[in-house]
Amino acid sequence: FGGQDGGILANPEGAKRANPITYISKTSAPMLLMHGTKDTVVSPSQTDLLFQALQKHNIPSKRYLVEGAAHGGVYWNQKEVLDIITAFFDSYLKN
Repeated sequence: FGGQDGGILANPEGAKRANPITYISKTSAPMLLMHGTKDTVVSPSQTDLLFQALQKHNIPSKRYLVEGAAHGGVYWNQKEVLDIITAFFDSYLKN
């Protein structure tokens, strides 16, 4: 215990450097966050934490949960997912 598990407690400074929230600034680009509800590698709560931090700093951002999707796989190749990605990029890259 006491941080000896190799987790974030073992290296708090390293964990801070690895946390994308650390790097949010007024010049941060708009961000699209998509997370599968069946992800067993990274908890969907992690994208919620990032989304809340982006919102707090007034960074344009959207968060979607992809029902039934794992950390990778065929769910990410659905038309609905690709349409969300395309629309997000279109809204910021097309004039």
